[in-house]
Amino acid sequence: MFLSCALAPLTSTPGSVSPVVELRILLAAILSILSIAVAAQVPPKIHTQGYLTTSAGTPVDGPVVIVFRLYDAETGGNLLWSEPHALTATNGAYSAVLGEFQALDFGFTGPLYLGLVVGGGAELAPRRPLSPVPYALNARSALAVAPGAVTATSLGIACAGGQVLAYDSASGWGCGSRSCGKGTTACGATCTNPRLDASHCGTCGNACLPGQSCVAGTCN
Repeated sequence: MFLSCALAPLTSTPGSVSPVVELRILLAAILSILSIAVAAQVPPKIHTQGYLTTSAGTPVDGPVVIVFRLYDAETGGNLLWSEPHALTATNGAYSAVLGEFQALDFGFTGPLYLGLVVGGGAELAPRRPLSPVPYALNARSALAVAPGAVTATSLGIACAGGQVLAYDSASGWGCGSRSCGKGTTACGATCTNPRLDASHCGTCGNACLPGQSCVAGTCN
C-alpha cells in the first residue's frame, strides 16, 4: 500500500532531533495485521518506509524523530495507539517497524488512519487510511469461518482410521496422528481411555453390549 501526503511547514523545537522545517513524504506501508483466533498468527507489526525531502526537494540526511499515531477516524475520533521513533534518513529514505516499542494491542476491527508528527511539530493533515495487504485479508476471512466448518469431508480429504485432519504450514491441510494425553488413545478423531470407554473398550471400536460397562479394558 502506498500513501502520499504534502506536509505543512513544521517548526523545530529546542532539542529536536530534526532541523528540517518543511518536508514532503511518500509513505509506503506494508501491513501485518494482528489477527485474533487464527491458527497461523500474523505478526502484530506494521513495517513502513518513507522518503523525506526539504521544501527545495533535497533528500534529508541525518536524524529525525517521527511520532506515528493510529486513529479510528480520519478527523477527530479516538487515538488508539502512538509510538515515537528516532530514525536516521539516508539520502531521504528511512524505515521503521511500528509496534516495536508499543504493542499494537487495541485490535484491528475497523478502519484505521495514520497520523504523523515529524520533528516535534503539529500532526500532519490529512490522516491517511490504512488498508490490509492480501495476507491480512485472508486472516480477516479466517475470523469469519464458523467453528467446525473445516472438516476432512468439506476439504475432500479421506483420513485413515486413527488419523485426524491437521494443518501443516509447508504442505497445507492433510491427515495426521492425534496427540493424546497420558493414559488415552486416539480412536478416530477422539482421544479416549480404552480401559473405561464402553465404546472403545480395550481397543478402538470394541463396543460393550447394552447394559455392560468397561472396567480395566474388559466389558462386564
